[in-house]
Amino acid sequence: MTLYIKSTARKLLAFGLYPKAGIASFLSKCGRLPLCSYEEDRLGDAVQEKVDRREQNLSIGWAKFGKSIRFKFLGIPLVVFSLSEEEINVQQFYFYRSASLLRNYLNELKNLGFQLPSKKGFRVFEPGCNCGGLLFNFADYYGAKIHGADIYEPAIKSAKKLDYLKEADFDCADVIQSDYLKKFSDRHFDIVFVSSHFTHIIHVPGLENYIDELKRISSAIICIEIEKFAGRALMSEYLKTWRFNCLAKDDITYGYFSH
Repeated sequence: MTLYIKSTARKLLAFGLYPKAGIASFLSKCGRLPLCSYEEDRLGDAVQEKVDRREQNLSIGWAKFGKSIRFKFLGIPLVVFSLSEEEINVQQFYFYRSASLLRNYLNELKNLGFQLPSKKGFRVFEPGCNCGGLLFNFADYYGAKIHGADIYEPAIKSAKKLDYLKEADFDCADVIQSDYLKKFSDRHFDIVFVSSHFTHIIHVPGLENYIDELKRISSAIICIEIEKFAGRALMSEYLKTWRFNCLAKDDITYGYFSH
């Protein structure tokens, strides 16, 4: 019950801090109703810039340019507004990433033999956590101690605001091409959790060393990735190379590694 109350309080805080993000999430669901539609337009070509910078081994946040929202009924715009970078992060990676989504992920991983630790306060680390959309659910529903890191500063800024009890650790850091992970001892975390993370860094030099570091600092790694992604091999093939158990279902790959 205490954990459920924590989660409810965090959702209320998120809506209070980012009301337009919450409204956009609600309108997107309403857009599926008959005679209604929900539309989004990027205020700039963030996708192309992300591709261009990726070729230079640089990084850019998904939300860089902001976006506009339109909700229509019978083709008539009823609600029109724009979202900032922080608001987009919270909409995409907090309001859309629910506890039920995480439970579904964990149920699929259970089929691979993975079980959450039973001890109180087990430690979970998520590299590429954005604003903590799924990571907070480990704390709020499973009692974990959480630690997140992301190179994208607006996302980490949001995560720290949503950590209203100041019980989590969030760092703005390049977790791949830096010495960031070296500060953690062997098996420091019970779980390293990654979601749509490996998919976006396959191109990065030093990836194999990065995977080895994640293995070193954890007792287990669990991941949820897109199986098919333009221009590369199946994610399950990469995971098998890295000695993960994995299964693909509905174009999602579930992976699990333990020592």
